[in-house]
Amino acid sequence: MVPARVPRQPLSEGDTSWHHLWFIVYLYVYCLALLPLMNWWRNSQRARDAWAAAISRPGGIFLLANPSFLLAITLGPHWPVTNNLTADWANLTISGYTFFAGQDRIGQP
Repeated sequence: MVPARVPRQPLSEGDTSWHHLWFIVYLYVYCLALLPLMNWWRNSQRARDAWAAAISRPGGIFLLANPSFLLAITLGPHWPVTNNLTADWANLTISGYTFFAGQDRIGQP
């Protein structure tokens, strides 16, 4: 028995939707929106050194998670996850912060 919400036709026959492709659009938006900040961050050795010193202290790694937590508890109740680029502010900002924090960590040897 197939549940009613599962499409009964293959994707090649016209059942197009976001599925997991929504995140590709989100990544594109993050790249464009955060490019000036990432460029500044790459060229600001003093800011990167201060941040690296802060998170290398005992318990400092939690500084990376705190903004995501605060964004989730403040924005989450107002904007539930819809994977809709124009009405998904909680998911957009939390994922955008994670994108920026991840590119910072990947850039540090």
